[in-house]
Amino acid sequence: MNYTIIFNPEIYDDLKEAMNWYENRQTGLGERFYNEVNSLFDYLEDSPEKFALRYDEVHCLPVKNFPFLIHYRIDKQNRVVLVEAILNTYRNPQLWGKRRK
Repeated sequence: MNYTIIFNPEIYDDLKEAMNWYENRQTGLGERFYNEVNSLFDYLEDSPEKFALRYDEVHCLPVKNFPFLIHYRIDKQNRVVLVEAILNTYRNPQLWGKRRK
């Protein structure tokens, strides 16, 4: 049985910002970033516990070919994955701390 994915609304801003940044660097790169992130959600539905636990109950899934991590929590009882952020690994890690409060 798969997990259900629920998205924190802030991830849409994360995606939009990253896609715009990449698209401004090279045509089609923003779409490639989006497709890579989107494909990872299939993994989260099937086996979210497979990926590293980094913070208090927060797992991080690296985005292939891009310096981003998908931050998420797992509710095993309800079989839900809550995707909380998609953040660039080069940015200040305190951004994540501010979001968690």
